[in-house]
Amino acid sequence: MKYLTYPIISLVLTLSFIFLKKNSEKDMVHLNLPSLNKDFRLSSKLTYSAIMLLRDTSAKLFYVDENLKIKGELVKSFKHDIDYRVYNFSLDKSFKSAAGEAIDAFDVEESILRYLTQVPALGGMFKNIKGAKDCLGDSSCQSIEGLVVKDSYHFDIHLSSSDSTYIDQLSSPWFIITKKDKEFYSKIDDCIFPYPTGKWQVKSCFSKGIVLASPFYESDILVQEEGVSRSEDIIRVTADNPAEGIFPSLTVLSFYANPKSKNLSSNFRKNIIAKFYTNAERVSENLKLNQSITLAPRWMGLEMSKSEISLNEGTLVCPNEKLKVQLDSSIPNHDFLRSFVEEMIPCPVSFNYSKTTKFFDIFKQSDFSFIWFTPNFIYFHNIYGIFDCGLGGMCYFDWKDPVLQNYIEEVEQSRKKNIRNLEIAAKIEKHLLYQGYVSPLADMMWWIVYPDGKSKAIHPAGLFQMKVSDVLR
Repeated sequence: MKYLTYPIISLVLTLSFIFLKKNSEKDMVHLNLPSLNKDFRLSSKLTYSAIMLLRDTSAKLFYVDENLKIKGELVKSFKHDIDYRVYNFSLDKSFKSAAGEAIDAFDVEESILRYLTQVPALGGMFKNIKGAKDCLGDSSCQSIEGLVVKDSYHFDIHLSSSDSTYIDQLSSPWFIITKKDKEFYSKIDDCIFPYPTGKWQVKSCFSKGIVLASPFYESDILVQEEGVSRSEDIIRVTADNPAEGIFPSLTVLSFYANPKSKNLSSNFRKNIIAKFYTNAERVSENLKLNQSITLAPRWMGLEMSKSEISLNEGTLVCPNEKLKVQLDSSIPNHDFLRSFVEEMIPCPVSFNYSKTTKFFDIFKQSDFSFIWFTPNFIYFHNIYGIFDCGLGGMCYFDWKDPVLQNYIEEVEQSRKKNIRNLEIAAKIEKHLLYQGYVSPLADMMWWIVYPDGKSKAIHPAGLFQMKVSDVLR
């Protein structure tokens, strides 16, 4: 059985919209998706912005709606005990996939096992389930102690430690439901896709075009890469249109220091991050992006200005070893960024080039890196959780800062009350800057642009919460 590990990918397509429409039984909606990163593929022939397709073709337990509320998709109802250690779930018996199949609790169990055993990098979202850690990366694991299927439409999750916001984890855009006893991948024409469990499925797929179809909608959707087709009826998902709208989705570009690098002294790291923050406008202007003052998206209400940030660039003393700066294939304009890095860091520098599928492996070997993030922005903890090395934290960098950890735990407490704590969020942002951990640089805003020129902001929780079918009006 094969498994999808990184569902962020892009599509190169050229098939004529007119040809496909003539051969379709339904009206055809013509959609151009952005080409995000050609390193991510489902097959040797196919590249596309897969996470948006998977939101339609794969079922989810929960999703985040456009009002930033978590809603059940497969889940009809749930409850928990007083300590938030045991969650009881009831599934919607009426849910049917585009293939006409019911999706049940045994499919959910299979899906969670798949992540833990085959995709441990993403399976970490389930590590708080009792016994889950024993299954991480172990392909022989057949069951999880804390995942109890009671019948086809009811299951319980028993956690190792209390978590009042565990539903957040289950609403992750990365968590999709597969079908038990089915191969995870299905071959459709020239392409390979996860077996369809959602409301849409792939009707046809060649290196020239993908058509999505659903028995629940009147139109099929033809997907092409942005800029390929010249049809006048194109709907575009793009970052190029500075339209007005409520809650634009943001993808933030930042410059991170590796907190575990033995090559970086604390003072050196602080000075470099200060220089990048002070000169961030040059990056945003060159890359034709918006300058970003914070890691948090602006719609969350966190207001900071550069005037309130007092950073000391100080005198730089170069480390003994040549500095290594990572440039990932997802980051644009490497020529400019190389020259900018060499200007900002007056020390010997080499560059580590990576493909995004190996991003964190290469970052661990580097001193600094540019990183894009479009996480599931609901609460501040979803942004700062990558630094959280407490119980249940994402802990991407596997290191602890006691002051930062206390701030993050305070944010976590506010999250449990469904409150965005702006004061603590500002303290976290400033701490990350002052301690030389990360500098936000720029952001992109994503929009749906219709043939008549009208635009709307895509899903406020991020590009990867968007569904292709969201473009239908």
